[in-house]
Amino acid sequence: MSEEQLTVKTVWSKHFIDSGVPKPDDFEIVETKISQEISDGEMIIQVQVMSVDPYLRGMLKSKNSPESRKTMKGFVAGKILKSKNESWKVGDYFGASLPFSTYQLITPTTLATTVFWKLTGMVDDSTVSRGIGALGMPGSTAYGGLIDVLKPNQGETLFVSAASGAVGSLVGQIAKIHGVKTIIGSCGGESKGKTIVQEF
Repeated sequence: MSEEQLTVKTVWSKHFIDSGVPKPDDFEIVETKISQEISDGEMIIQVQVMSVDPYLRGMLKSKNSPESRKTMKGFVAGKILKSKNESWKVGDYFGASLPFSTYQLITPTTLATTVFWKLTGMVDDSTVSRGIGALGMPGSTAYGGLIDVLKPNQGETLFVSAASGAVGSLVGQIAKIHGVKTIIGSCGGESKGKTIVQEF
């Protein structure tokens, strides 16, 4: 007897948005069904968090995309529900660049053509959002840019633009850990300034 199909909710953009701020009415949630039957090497995943990053704004403009109505895609994190893949077991946590869909079939081809990393042992259901933050694209960008590219020395002064943002806030914290003496950050407003000084 086959298992009950899963109801999938996917975020779609309805049309191009060439100017202005995108609004809720510019998007829709589309429901579909997927089978829970999988073949060797495949997995069913549950996406628990989705990252709405600034770069997605460009994908909504007509000059950057041939499709006016499309599935939104970006960085997500979640866990494995079913698996016939030797590298992944049920309950493993992951981060990935995938469509904004609650449940998805992941094939070996999917794994070979997108970024997909393991978060097991670093997060649980209450902290899985770190997979799209410090343990995801913002974290890798902050660490790689600061440690591998800039390579600051202890005692130096560092200036961070957008210091309250997803990447900038991590750059400042990583710099402190690595002994940068003075960190100067710019941000958009007094409340953000208090946040980076008092919390980060």
